[in-house]
Amino acid sequence: MKNNTTPWPQEMVDAFRGMLENSQMAYPAIAAELSSRFGIELTANACIGKAHRLGLPRRYAVKPRVEALEPEPDEPAAEPEPDEPAAEPEAAVDNRPPGSLTIQELSWHSCRWPLGHFAARPPYFYCGQQKAAAGSYCPAHAKLSYIRPRQ
Repeated sequence: MKNNTTPWPQEMVDAFRGMLENSQMAYPAIAAELSSRFGIELTANACIGKAHRLGLPRRYAVKPRVEALEPEPDEPAAEPEPDEPAAEPEAAVDNRPPGSLTIQELSWHSCRWPLGHFAARPPYFYCGQQKAAAGSYCPAHAKLSYIRPRQ
């Protein structure tokens, strides 16, 4: 395997170390400066590799910090009192199937079978009957949802 590396004279190594230690120059700028000063063509990657071989600490590009602007505090929105249940829209009361529950009204023991058309607008309604011991649906909806393989 052929070695394509250009030997760095000690004077160039000293100049390189000085640039790394005494300035905030990025590797491409250091490579351009050394190339023009010593009459050779260096790349930023050549400088990074040399810094690595010399055991110099890693440098990262220094980016200016942009302080995040603190949003001005808005007045808190008026929240309904906890004792008041949230009122449902008038249209939802008219379209509510008998015995159905909204998502907020479901409990651990409620059937979660969705009622109505899936493209309907919220609030969505669910069966709400007592669910079977295993599963998420009442016995009637469990028969509809779980298909047993033919034997």
